[in-house]
Amino acid sequence: MKNIIAAVLVLALFQMEAHGWQDQHQSTAGEQVQVEQARAAAKTADELVLHKGLPLCMLATENVSTQTAKVGDPVKFRIGNELSVEGLTVAPKGSEVTAMVSKVKKPRNWLRDGELAFALNDLKLINGQTVPVQARRVPKYNVWTDPDGEIAFWLVVLAPITVPMMIHDKGDDGVQAPAVCLHAEIAQDVRVNRAEIAGLQRDEILSGEKNWKTRLRELLPQPMVLDTSFHDLGTAQEIMELNLITGRERRLGKCKHCFSPVTCDKCGMASSNGFDVYFIDKWGIYNLYADDQEDGKNYGRYGIVAGRFTRILAIDKDASKGVFADIAVLQSSANSCKILRVSRPLGPGEIVDSIDCKEVVDDASRSGHIALRPAQILDMKYLTDVSAAPGVRTVAVGSLDGTAASQATLVENLDNSYSRFDPVWRDATRILYVRERRETAQEKH
Repeated sequence: MKNIIAAVLVLALFQMEAHGWQDQHQSTAGEQVQVEQARAAAKTADELVLHKGLPLCMLATENVSTQTAKVGDPVKFRIGNELSVEGLTVAPKGSEVTAMVSKVKKPRNWLRDGELAFALNDLKLINGQTVPVQARRVPKYNVWTDPDGEIAFWLVVLAPITVPMMIHDKGDDGVQAPAVCLHAEIAQDVRVNRAEIAGLQRDEILSGEKNWKTRLRELLPQPMVLDTSFHDLGTAQEIMELNLITGRERRLGKCKHCFSPVTCDKCGMASSNGFDVYFIDKWGIYNLYADDQEDGKNYGRYGIVAGRFTRILAIDKDASKGVFADIAVLQSSANSCKILRVSRPLGPGEIVDSIDCKEVVDDASRSGHIALRPAQILDMKYLTDVSAAPGVRTVAVGSLDGTAASQATLVENLDNSYSRFDPVWRDATRILYVRERRETAQEKH
């Protein structure tokens, strides 16, 4: 009996010790997970990541043509847009990338154009790290998949004439000109040390240019609170310009579900007698080129980048020295607020970087400030839209010395059959906004 009791006590003690070891092991394992998570968070905070697929615009230093190029020929490229991550420059504009011609396809009959392809070497970053770069696939335009189908239709109708001509006519030579982007991208995820990159910015200026975070801070007047509200999209809208001196209101273009218009002179298609209007529609960001004098004369609208966005904040005019300007776009939700960099040298446009709103603007919850965006502010004046009558909004001008939009003065003599919203300054005497026709009582019934 004593032996049995002793055995039971030993077994009980062994089980207690085993349970204690298991609890201790589980506790240690839990602590280890927490430590690993903390290390991962710290590592993320200490690193910048150049994600695979990040787009680049590669510009050849000389003309390359299928007339003279041979496979294996060396070619030099320079990046046409500085590469930035969270606003910090990791490779300045003009950074060199060497390459080799990997394909030469001569033009052929049936109007088939010549083709060139390049094998790109690594891009060197400012900290000496290298990043693999590869050419990017860009969908080619095809007459048979044209969305309107008009070109393909006429090719079929005129086949008796066009086919004999196409059989004997060659296409054009493939040419990579210095002013034309070769679309490229980062070939794999690459991590770089945040502190090291930040320390190499040299007072936030690199190779004679300010980094994007610095340019963005200069574009956004301080102090300010960003307008992150969403407009209730209507229909049958027009983008309008109002001359405050003459009282003349003229239509720049028609649109549906559009908001957040911003103008830019000498950007993109703009020339001496016109300007670009950028705006958001329900499907993404668009622009149209408007005539500076004639009412309603524009040259079509063009898609910049698809997506859902909150506001266009500003046009980066430092970038407009090139072919196109960069666009700073607000994208906000209940849980996040980011400012995106949309780069235009990359063709229609691509999102190439983003910064958390808190890094460049005041806290959105800060009291005593009107929620505005930069284009609504001009010196000490601001523009806003306020209720003028039930169901109607109109334009008002206020002073930044005040703290409430109700202190703004309504713009007089505007047709009250229209509701006007999202106003911005074009210059000191002209206002841009979106106009929507108000439905009359008779039309409702």
